Amino acid sequence: MRKPLFHFLIGIFCLGISSCGTTNQVAINTLEPAAVELSKDIRRIGIVKTKSSVQNLRDLKGLGKAIANEDASLSEVGQEAALNGLLEELMADSRFDSVILLKNEADLTYGNAGTPSEVSWTAIQKLCETHKLDAIFSLAYYQTNTQYSLKKTKMARADMIRREAEVKGHEINLETLIENGWRIYDPFSREVLDEFVFREELKTSARGTSPLRALMALNDRKDSLVFKSKTAGHAYGARLQPNEHTVYRKYHVKGSDNLAMAESHIADENWDSAVALWQRDTNHEKDKVRAMTCYNLAVFSELTGNLEEALSWAYKSDEHQHSKETGEYIETLKLRIAKDQLARKQLAELGR
Repeated sequence: MRKPLFHFLIGIFCLGISSCGTTNQVAINTLEPAAVELSKDIRRIGIVKTKSSVQNLRDLKGLGKAIANEDASLSEVGQEAALNGLLEELMADSRFDSVILLKNEADLTYGNAGTPSEVSWTAIQKLCETHKLDAIFSLAYYQTNTQYSLKKTKMARADMIRREAEVKGHEINLETLIENGWRIYDPFSREVLDEFVFREELKTSARGTSPLRALMALNDRKDSLVFKSKTAGHAYGARLQPNEHTVYRKYHVKGSDNLAMAESHIADENWDSAVALWQRDTNHEKDKVRAMTCYNLAVFSELTGNLEEALSWAYKSDEHQHSKETGEYIETLKLRIAKDQLARKQLAELGR
C-alpha cells in the first residue's frame, strides 16, 4: 500500500439479494489494520530461506521425471522471486533502517509443537548478532506439486517447404500448486511473531508432436511462476501495513414510496436526493419503515466514512424495530470503528 487511505471510494452494485427484491447491495472500501504489528525497536531486518528438501527422482521415469526435474529448477527460481518481492516491500517501509537478504540458507528445524528447536534459536541469534539484526523474516518453505494429463490431438505442422499439414500430436495440461510459508522470528524474546502460508494454482497447457515436445513448448510457465511467487513476497511484506478491503452492505428499497423513489436516484448515483427521501421517512407512521430508513442512513454514513454517525443511526433503527440483523450490524460497526482507529494510528506511525 503506497497511498494514504483516508478516503472511501463508493461503488454501487444494484444486485437484489432477497427473493422478493426488497434490498440491494452497496460496496464499501474499509480500512483494515496491519495483520502484523512489530515492535518499534525492530529496525534492522534480515531475510533468509530455509534449506529445502530435494525430491527423490530415483523412482520416477519418462515424462513424470522430466516434469519433476523442471519443477525442481523452477522452485529455485520461484524462491528467489519470492524473497526479492519481500525485500522490495520491506525496503520501501520507512520504519526499517536496513533490510538485507542473506544468501546462505538457514538450517532451521522444528519441534513437535511446530516451534524452532533450541539449536535453531541459537542459529537465529547467531545470524542476528553477526549481521546486527533485530528480527529474521524467513521463507520457511517453498513447494511445488504438479499433476499432469495427456491427450491425443491434431495439430498443424510446417513441412520442409513451409506447407502446413495436420499431423497427430499430444496436448499436455499441467496444474501446479505453489505453496510458500513465511515466518518472522524475534531472536531475543524467542518468539515466532507471525506465520502465514500463500497457496497459488498455476495452469498451463501446450501441444507437441510427442509428450516431451509438448512439455518443452510450455514457454510461459516459468514467467507465470516467477510473477506469482514475487507477488506472494510483496503480499507478505504488505501484512505489516494497513490495507483496503471491500465489504458489502444491504440497504432497503421497498416498504414506502420514498424508499422506492430513493432507489431510482441511487441508480443514477444521486445519493443526495436518496438521502433526502430517507430523511423524510424517519418520521413515518410505521415502525418498520422508520427502522428500514434509519438502517439505510446508517449504511450511507458508513459508506461516506462517518462510522460514529453510522452507529448512531443503527441504534435508532433497532429502537424502532429490533431485529437480529440490525443487532449484528451494530456489532459489526463497533468492530469497524475499533479497527479503523487502530489502522489510522498505524498510518500515522508510518507518516501517512
